[in-house]
Parts: sequence; structure tokens; C-alpha cells
Amino acid sequence: SRTDSTGLCTEIISWGQAIGLVRIYYASGQLKEYVPYADLGADQIHGLVTTWYANGQLESQQPFLHGKREGKLTLYYESGQLKRLSEYIAGSELPGRCFDATGRAVPYSPYEQPALYPGGQLQLTKEISNAIRLPSSVSKLLGADDRTVYISFFIDEDGAVRQPQVDVSSRIPALDHIVLATIRKLKYQFTPARRDGLAVKSKYSIPVWFAGMPYVGLPARK
Repeated sequence: SRTDSTGLCTEIISWGQAIGLVRIYYASGQLKEYVPYADLGADQIHGLVTTWYANGQLESQQPFLHGKREGKLTLYYESGQLKRLSEYIAGSELPGRCFDATGRAVPYSPYEQPALYPGGQLQLTKEISNAIRLPSSVSKLLGADDRTVYISFFIDEDGAVRQPQVDVSSRIPALDHIVLATIRKLKYQFTPARRDGLAVKSKYSIPVWFAGMPYVGLPARK
């Protein structure tokens, strides 16, 4: 187990090679989060995630099936009043019901909204393609083959890109490094992901594809 600067204690339990459980406790010893995993290493949640407020009141029940939301999600206010009822099928949220702190129905809004780059995924892909310039040495290594670099990174609550990494290499290390450098220098910040109306840290993945000769949109540096 480990305790952070705020006093929250995280306990990780594992069985065998993959199955595990994460429990987080408030400084008081009250359980805050219970998260079951089918695969801890792959961050694949499986089962009923449950969270509590510091006063012990149930905060949420969130079912997962092999890493995807599946079933009825229920949220409560700290008073115990029902806050939200949503249902998921294969990770997709269906329209549900939302309530204010007095129990009155309010307009429904999605529980989770993904991070968004200005102009969307198409604009992000276009910007990356236009920004990359391949030195002749890398162009020679690329040759006539098509290559794809799969990149992932975190987007902070303020929309900044953090910890970009190569998930699947192009098998040309110099090419991978060029793509990472381009991701770090994107022109704009993302609109951060939101969960229940609040900005949250999220993970974003994108493939960057390189065509073989004649390198359309990806010219070699003179």
C-alpha cells in the first residue's frame, strides 16, 4: 500500500498473473474507492466499481465488463439523494435521468465526454501530418514501405498533453522520435474530458500513418 500527500491510502491486491483489486481509503480509514480488475497490468476494469464520500455515504456504483462500461450506472449526492441514472451497452451511454440536490429532474447531460482537439480528430491528424518533416536519412529508411506509429498520451484537466509515448513502433526509432516531438509541440490545447460535468485527466490514442514513396504530405528536409 502507499499513502499520498493528502492522506489517501491505496491498496493493491493481485491474484495470479492478472486479476486484481484496488482499494483507496480516506485518511480517516473510511473506504473511498473499490475497483476490481480482470487485468491489472492492462488497466482492464471488470466488475462493480463502487465509491463513497468521506462521511461513508455511497457516491456511485459503476459496472464494467472487460474494460468497458456495461449496465446501470448510479450516482448519489453526499446527502444520499439520487443524482444520476445512466445505462451503458458495450461502452456506449444511453440517455438517462439527472436530478438536482432536492430530487427534482433536470436536463440530462452525458456522464462522460471525451477530450477534443480544436477542429476534431481530422484537424489533429492534418496538423500532425503538416508539421512532420523527415530528414533524408529517415526517408531512406522508410523507403517504399508504409509505416504506422501508434501514440498515446494523457490530457490533463487543463487540456495540456502529458507523457506522450509510443504504443506500437514503426520499427524505425528515429521516425518514432519525430512523431513524439511533433505531439509535444501541438499548436493548441485540448478541451479536456469531462465526467459528471467536471474536467478530468484522460488518455488519448492516435495512429500516425506514413505512406511509402513519394511521401505525400511528409516531405524530407532538404
